[in-house]
Order: sequence, then C-alpha cells, then structure tokens
Amino acid sequence: YVKPLPKPTAGTVTLDGTNKPIVKAEYKDETRGNYRLYLYLSADGKERVMFQLNKDVHMTGSPVNLAEKEKKHGGKWYWVVSYRTADGPTLIETYADPDSSDPVFATGTLTISGSPTGTINIKLENGSVKGEDGKDHTFTVSYSGTMTKTK
Repeated sequence: YVKPLPKPTAGTVTLDGTNKPIVKAEYKDETRGNYRLYLYLSADGKERVMFQLNKDVHMTGSPVNLAEKEKKHGGKWYWVVSYRTADGPTLIETYADPDSSDPVFATGTLTISGSPTGTINIKLENGSVKGEDGKDHTFTVSYSGTMTKTK
C-alpha cells in the first residue's frame, strides 16, 4: 500500500503531510535567464525552499519531470530543488545535471508559469524524494504571486 501523495495547498510547502505557509518569496537574477527562487517558511529566513532554474527551459508552463536528469544543454542552468530546515541543515538537495551524482526525485513534477519579475506560479506536485537523512519524504509546493528581487 502506497500512501497517496498530498495535493499542493495554495501558498504553502507541504513536507511529510505538514503544511508550512510561505511567508516571503524572493528571486535572484543570475543573468542569461538563470534564476534562484527562494520561498521562505520562517520569518528569520532559515527554513526555506530554493529553486535554481532557467526561464527558457523551466518557466514555460509545461511540467518538468523531477524524477529524471535533464539532457545535456549548454549555457543554461539545470534545475535544482533544495529544502533547508529551520535548524539549518539541508534536508532535500536535488540537481538535474546529468554529470552530477546528486539525486533527483523518485516522483514529481514542477510546473512554473509567469516570471519572477512579475507574477509567478510555482507548483511542485506528487513530490517523493529521499532526503539527506536517508529517509523518504513527500514534498509539494504551491505558490502564486509576486517575488521581491534580492541581491
């Protein structure tokens, strides 16, 4: 019996069935269409989800399969999804570079439309991933709104 994966709840990150409201959203423009997106789950900014993405590759409104590495492509970032706990350590660290030994998700899709500089819609659905702690975790994200530019 496999537990059904949680459905994303608007404005929250859900980790192992616990909803955590997103309190702040920021982006960093890393040039050439590459962005870091930060969704903060605590006022002090320690607990957060971070995405590394390329606008042309990942922010198209089409689902990105988080269960596989990307095909090789030059000059544009491969996706990264990471989650850092309130205590500081990184619990989830995934990276789609085909040359990287970092893991990807067991299941999950990431769909992003809009733009970090305007209104953005981020939905990570059916996320199942092995954490840095060696345990399996369920993980979903749903955010729709604006983001603040950070240095």
